[in-house]
Amino acid sequence: MKVYKIFAQRKESTKWKSVKFYHAILKTHPTEDVFLRIQSKLIELDHKRLRYHDALAKLKALKIPSDSNSEIQTLVKNLKAMTRRTATEHHEKYRKNNSKEALEIAEMYYSAYLSVFLASMDERKETPEVQMYLAEVKRELGKSKEASGLYKNVLESKDQRYTK
Repeated sequence: MKVYKIFAQRKESTKWKSVKFYHAILKTHPTEDVFLRIQSKLIELDHKRLRYHDALAKLKALKIPSDSNSEIQTLVKNLKAMTRRTATEHHEKYRKNNSKEALEIAEMYYSAYLSVFLASMDERKETPEVQMYLAEVKRELGKSKEASGLYKNVLESKDQRYTK
């Protein structure tokens, strides 16, 4: 047990050192690409430390360039996948054990997924699907008016999966 605690402390301190290192680099006013890479790493570190609010704040503040190199495109795809995965995992966690905290995290991450990634480009036509999940989450949180607006948007999208 002691060995595990020491390892966990060492691992946590390594993450903290990484955070300090990345913040030091940010103070040098790096190029846009370097800034995006560092912010991505900071988001991942916050996420690993279960600091979902901090990770989400950084994610929403990102300015994702529309014309970027393949490395940045990959970085954005990874952030997009992490955001969607976090939303769905917490939504499932709520379904299994009725954790309101998990439902609130799912709401935040579905909303961010829609506003940060799908608002500018929805190549795979995911918006109605994510809006349906978000509407379900909002309904469970007692936000029926917001849920109704989302359901209406889904119906107006004329997506064949939901217009039946």
